[in-house]
Amino acid sequence: MNLMKPDEILTFKIGTQVFKRNNSVFIIPPNGTHILKIHGPPMKVIVSLFLGHTRQAIECQLKKMHMGINDSEHLVSNVIAMLSSRNLLEEDSSQGQFSSKDRYGIATLLNSLFLRSEIGQVTGFRTRLYLCGMSILALVSSIGIVIELTTILMGSWEFIESFPNPLELGLIGLGLSLWIVGHETAHAFVAGNYGVGILLAGISRFGGLLPLPYLDIRKAWAIDQWQHAQIAAAGPFFDLVALYLCLFLSHEINDFGIVFIYISGFGIIFLISNCNPLRSSDLSLMLEASSQDPELRKKALGQLPSAEGEKVSVDVYRAIIFLFVCWSSLLTGTIGFTFFQRVLQ
Repeated sequence: MNLMKPDEILTFKIGTQVFKRNNSVFIIPPNGTHILKIHGPPMKVIVSLFLGHTRQAIECQLKKMHMGINDSEHLVSNVIAMLSSRNLLEEDSSQGQFSSKDRYGIATLLNSLFLRSEIGQVTGFRTRLYLCGMSILALVSSIGIVIELTTILMGSWEFIESFPNPLELGLIGLGLSLWIVGHETAHAFVAGNYGVGILLAGISRFGGLLPLPYLDIRKAWAIDQWQHAQIAAAGPFFDLVALYLCLFLSHEINDFGIVFIYISGFGIIFLISNCNPLRSSDLSLMLEASSQDPELRKKALGQLPSAEGEKVSVDVYRAIIFLFVCWSSLLTGTIGFTFFQRVLQ
């Protein structure tokens, strides 16, 4: 392993986890024993190896930290030797960073499109600035959604008095498919920008019934907490922008207004599900990532005990649960009340 070639990618043992917290990285072996805590420059090397970067890319990254060529080569060799001595690396690295379970090649395709060859250098203040920018755009979209929903609910409903025809049903199905693809692509795009590859692209059951795609981006736990939060927030951010556009187009394009209304209806359900902190969702992952606690949701719901130092994070999570219940109840209640009022008239 010390003779790792410049363009070679090493692979950790299946089940090995690398978790970044504060200024340290924790390596959890597959058997869960003898957890390693690493800090300082070796931490950068371990994270890069875990994300599937080549030795050449890692040494280039170290040089940007003003480390000499000999020092960077020596550091990389020492870290690889340490990992090998603890039997944390696979002997056969031919699979690289991609999952052998990627049956349809979707994860490989997304990685080839979006994955950067080195860790994104957007850290600290700039990372928080980007996250604040996304939050502001999401807030503006949310206000736009409220305005558009009010306009639609208070306006004429003549264009949805009849059931969609076959052409409109086909367009609704196409629109929803593009929405879902856009949602997952948003996650992959932001993850790839920070050097995090997709391990697996699969299908999960939404509500136990409807099959929907999902991406396995668990390696994001090894990077900066605010970068990880951005990856989790990218999907709901796309949902908000897409929902606003559909609601806006529903009364701007009269011929296909019913198509955008139906897409918006399913989009609202999709958005509420992705922002539900009571279950494993994009919002719950974003909160867990920003607090660097993968068990935060379970602690907030009382499923796991929380330590004294975690009280603030748990209380914030519970406050967000309360706000979510109020928001979703108000949204669905308003739509339902207005709909039945129109039907009864």
